[in-house]
Amino acid sequence: MIFRIIFGMLILVALFTGSFEVAAFNTVIFLVTLLLPYLARYDDEYKLLDEALMVMFSLAVLVSMFFNWEYVFFIGIDTAFHLAGGFFVGWFAAIFFKKQRTNMYILAVLCTALVIGVGWEVFEWVFSWMPDIISVPFDPQGIHDSIKDLVADMLGACALVLWKCRHKLFK
Repeated sequence: MIFRIIFGMLILVALFTGSFEVAAFNTVIFLVTLLLPYLARYDDEYKLLDEALMVMFSLAVLVSMFFNWEYVFFIGIDTAFHLAGGFFVGWFAAIFFKKQRTNMYILAVLCTALVIGVGWEVFEWVFSWMPDIISVPFDPQGIHDSIKDLVADMLGACALVLWKCRHKLFK
C-alpha cells in the first residue's frame, strides 16, 4: 500500500510541476490498477503484483518528469519498460489463468502479453497523430520501433514463464 501512496504522490508532483500529460496518463494507470488491492484479499500474489507495478510506474513517472524523451529512447529505458511491461502483464495473466492446464496456461500468458503489447502500440500510434497543442510523451519511430517493443514485451512474458517453470509455480 505504501508504494501506491508514493505513486499517487508522484502523480501530484507531476501535476503541480506542469507535467500535465504525465499526470493525466499515470492517473489513468492508477485508477485502472485499483482493482489489484481488492483482488489481493483473495490471492496474495495480487498484492505482490500491485506493489511491483507501483514501483515500476513510480520509476516511469520520475523518468518522464526529469529526462527529455529523446534521451529516454536513446538510453533504452523505453525497451526496459516494455520488458517489464511484458513481465507484469504475463504475471497478471498467470494469476488469472492459473486453473488451466500447463500448455494452455503458458499459451494464455504469452497471448495476453502479445495482445496488450499490440494494443499499446496502437495507442502510441493514435497519440502520434494528435495535434501539436496536445503534448504527449509518445514518439513512435516507425514499424521498427513497434517490432522492437513487441519483441521486448514477449521477452518479458517469456521471462515470467521461464521463472514460473523454474520454480515449478505452474499447476
